[in-house]
Amino acid sequence: MKTTIILMSALAMTSMHAAVLQNLTLYDGDQMAGSAPFTVSTVADGNDLLYTITGTGDLDGLGLVDDTFTAVLRLSAVSGSDYGVTVTDELTLGVTDVTNLDPAAVNRIGKAQADTETFIFSIDSTTYTRGEGYTNDVTFNGFDEITTYGSETGQQGYTGTGASAVAWSGARGTNIDLGGVQTAYLTNIGGAGTQTYRLLDFSFDLDNSTVAVPEPSSMALLGFGAITLIARRRR
Repeated sequence: MKTTIILMSALAMTSMHAAVLQNLTLYDGDQMAGSAPFTVSTVADGNDLLYTITGTGDLDGLGLVDDTFTAVLRLSAVSGSDYGVTVTDELTLGVTDVTNLDPAAVNRIGKAQADTETFIFSIDSTTYTRGEGYTNDVTFNGFDEITTYGSETGQQGYTGTGASAVAWSGARGTNIDLGGVQTAYLTNIGGAGTQTYRLLDFSFDLDNSTVAVPEPSSMALLGFGAITLIARRRR
């Protein structure tokens, strides 16, 4: 008689995790908007800015032990962008780095954006540590919206790049739809002078499953894929 025993890997068993949504709003260089228990600190990285967003508390909703989440958001900027000049009906990004982004900007993100400048938002990294020792997957859902700020009344520009760029216009307080993209491009084109922004909305799904992280010895046994253990007993 032959007996077959199948041992599934931990990766296979935990491939489908429950998650809790964390909606975050970056107000400016040193504060989040309505996003307790999250805080932000900002430093220059060459010509770019790095916003380190940290939250500590019951992030997974289990109410057991505090968890910690950190995301590093990068803002870079280029000048010389144009729409319909280099390529008809397309937004072409400039190639000159903007050098005066301000990590201490108050009531705005980055700085006042000049004509032909493009702000580029992306997530550099995430770290999620759960107090209970459970699995810690993170999914970035993208950038959703940003709000204009300042005294200008005829603000206008584009989101996106190339032929997929979308025009927007409005006065102070206009909410600009970024479309949930992983990298957001925001360009000031229109000759309306400088433009400022704040209230950048984005979100993450944080793992809140109750599956324990496998011990190193177990992971060494299981390897990186599904493992099948076959035991044969013969009469």
